[in-house]
Amino acid sequence: MKIASFTKTYEKRVVLDFPGIELQPGKIYAIIGANGSGKSTFAKILAGVLPADKKGKLTEGGTIGYMPQKNYAFRMSTYKNILLNGKEHKLANKLMDDLQLSHLSSKRADKLSGGETARMALARLMMRAYDLVLLDEPTAAMDMETTLLSE
Repeated sequence: MKIASFTKTYEKRVVLDFPGIELQPGKIYAIIGANGSGKSTFAKILAGVLPADKKGKLTEGGTIGYMPQKNYAFRMSTYKNILLNGKEHKLANKLMDDLQLSHLSSKRADKLSGGETARMALARLMMRAYDLVLLDEPTAAMDMETTLLSE
């Protein structure tokens, strides 16, 4: 997948100046940097949540899935929240087992803890296959045991 160069400017100040890159299939890439350095802005732009200064298509060669820092949980069961991104019940059940959510299947998702909500959002994202998956601090709300489980 190719990602074109782009910038993001706020109030005449360039906050992100990305040179572009070609990503190799099957590889894991990480964006690291200090707080406020533009990591989330980068992810939001690629996911189409935030516009870049450059007009036109920024990516070529695939689909993008995105899990933001702040995860959304709708006022329905955890299971139904996961099914919002795909209807394959067998996969939903496997993801719930793998991410230790099965016991929360019928619990209203907007009542989950921060870590449970993050795991639910990850399961929801994984209901589809993407060429590029952007995870913005996916384990920030999870305890150490769950973080190790997610790897």
